[in-house]
Amino acid sequence: MILNSLKSQKLAIVGLGVNNRHLAEYFKGKKIGFEVLDHWQNRDDLIGKLDDFDVVFRTPGLPYLSQALQQAKRKGVKIYSQTKLF
Repeated sequence: MILNSLKSQKLAIVGLGVNNRHLAEYFKGKKIGFEVLDHWQNRDDLIGKLDDFDVVFRTPGLPYLSQALQQAKRKGVKIYSQTKLF
């Protein structure tokens, strides 16, 4: 994924822990817009909330095979992590 292409996409950062906090700071510095989804109690709280994004950057605490991510993936959302991006 080319970083410049992210500027034209609707991005979500799911979980604002150590890893994604640095990702958010990096995106701000590059003027890449994003939405943070950080106040969820369990992974089922995210079902349906990720479907309208182009790219979702997940926290390591949200398993790739979670229902929320897999549903979003079926709808065409690209699932990434900070590690995968860089």
